[in-house]
Amino acid sequence: MPNLSKRARLIQALSRYFRLLVSAAAVDEGLENEIDECEEALDHVEGSRYLSRRRPAEEQRHRDTHRCFEEHLSWNDEDFRRGFRVTKKGTVVAWTDRVLCALIAVESTYVWWPTAGERQQLRQELSDHHGLAGCVGFIDGTHVNFIGAPARHDAADFFNRHHMHSYNILAVVDYNLRFRFLHLGFPGSAHDQRVYRASALAQNPDHHFSKDEFILSDSGYTSDAHLVSLFRRFRGQSSVSAAQIGFNQHASCRRVLVEHAFELLKLRWQSLRALPISLKDALGEQRAACWIWACFVLHNVRVDEESEPGTG
Repeated sequence: MPNLSKRARLIQALSRYFRLLVSAAAVDEGLENEIDECEEALDHVEGSRYLSRRRPAEEQRHRDTHRCFEEHLSWNDEDFRRGFRVTKKGTVVAWTDRVLCALIAVESTYVWWPTAGERQQLRQELSDHHGLAGCVGFIDGTHVNFIGAPARHDAADFFNRHHMHSYNILAVVDYNLRFRFLHLGFPGSAHDQRVYRASALAQNPDHHFSKDEFILSDSGYTSDAHLVSLFRRFRGQSSVSAAQIGFNQHASCRRVLVEHAFELLKLRWQSLRALPISLKDALGEQRAACWIWACFVLHNVRVDEESEPGTG
């Protein structure tokens, strides 16, 4: 018996089913719709030369290229080197570094501290809609964990309170979840307040704030002329006052925006949950810093795109 193609077998099965439906319709008049659908399907298959849809040439070319690319990536290192005269690892690292450099080159276009005019707009928005007169943003720290322990003598300095090796990143966001300021380089064991005191915000406040402008933080920071933290109970103090509790409750539900921004950042760029970089020398530190910066740049690019009408 000759082998039938899938198309021929389908035509044969549909024809048999159609004849059965016609026979059954003699005693059941409710099969008319099903008979029509079966007949339509049979006509469609018989009128088609191919069982599957023929894709446009351009689409098929893209699919073939993608399939070829995946096949090449599945090669072992020896086959890849023999086929392309380069090592797979070296090529991936080189292209990754090119992308990082390209993103860092446009960093100032997407991540910048607001000008005096922009800060006035931020103050107006936060005052009118959030009851935070003078506030221009929200500050907090987050940890970017490494995929493994740094291979260096001071690896213990990177061990944070969550029992992971990380960088402690300081950032300021506005009410649109846009990152406005970023300070990195401190190991995971560093306290948030220490990172803030070393940042340009604390070292050069006059370059970043006008009179009566401030950023809002959690109680882990110490308040100064331009940073307002939530109230906390000090040693020997039984409790905070009712007014302080009221302020904390009001400010906390606004300050949480910075935590939302961090979560959104790491949700989009999962590498920040376990940075795939070996931190063993100065080059490793530079690549890690560029990688983190690039993710913040990409986050702000997405913020811009989502703020434009008709995009999402």
